[in-house]
Amino acid sequence: MPEPVVDVCALWLDRDSWRALIQRLAGFGPRYLTRFAPLMTRWAQADPALVIRLLDAGDLDRVVDVLVADLPVDLDPAQRAEQNQQEGITAEVLHGMAEVLPDGSTVNHRLLEASREVPGAQVWAGISLTADQPSTMLRLVEEGARGFTVSPFDEAISPCASACEWFFRTASEIGVPVWLHSGAHLRSDVAMDICSWQELDRLAERWPDLTLVAGHGCWPWLREMVAVMQRHPQVYLEISTHRPARMPRPGSGFAPLIEFGGSTVAGQVLFGSGGPWVHRKPRHHVAAEVHELGLDPQVARAWLHDNATRLLQEGAA
Repeated sequence: MPEPVVDVCALWLDRDSWRALIQRLAGFGPRYLTRFAPLMTRWAQADPALVIRLLDAGDLDRVVDVLVADLPVDLDPAQRAEQNQQEGITAEVLHGMAEVLPDGSTVNHRLLEASREVPGAQVWAGISLTADQPSTMLRLVEEGARGFTVSPFDEAISPCASACEWFFRTASEIGVPVWLHSGAHLRSDVAMDICSWQELDRLAERWPDLTLVAGHGCWPWLREMVAVMQRHPQVYLEISTHRPARMPRPGSGFAPLIEFGGSTVAGQVLFGSGGPWVHRKPRHHVAAEVHELGLDPQVARAWLHDNATRLLQEGAA
């Protein structure tokens, strides 16, 4: 049996929700789909040659249609629970989105409804920093959300902007964690450092009682993020979209995390997958690569399971 793992950046979406996500990526410009469509093609079992032709023609709408054509129409909680058990996933954070679906519901609400039947699953609802309001957050928590996820580059707004104060104040008052897309992104019309280590540091100073999770590792600023975590024990870093097996390579940028992730910030590193299309391997295979980093076995277990378990239990308190 695979060792126990907690995935703090999991995606579990039905066809409508995948369409909403891929359309969002397409809205940023062809670069996103050009970069991610080949990965999605393998996972979605779409025709790669057709996808490439459509990308070359600039027909992004058709690219989306092809990618979602054979994806499941509905969420199957029993199948998800069985998959998690087979992969050793003892708990997972399912990331929602605020997008409205054709039936008038949102991705958040679809996930909240289906996840109730998946042991160990909890939803961190996607929030728009520019369109939502505190009442939305309160309602989502009442409906079962256990945290929130935001993507500042999506909306071209710094999380430290005064216009975002309402969001972090409300999350702090509710007492639930916040995951932020941090570090590199591919939007050429938005500064790459719109949510970097500096924003995480300032947010942690402004909201000392709020748990913050730097999504996707805040790469390439790992050295600076280690310093932020050393300053702020309520700041975590999760490594989704990055293969642990590649972290030791010279120039990867992960050397500071490997060095200090076994000592001063060992209790603040989290495993995340980033979704089923990011890596070519199942989640438990990717998670097992953490043991190739030369970490003490107890530290590796902390990265993969113990730190997230503690975080999720604190969020549920």
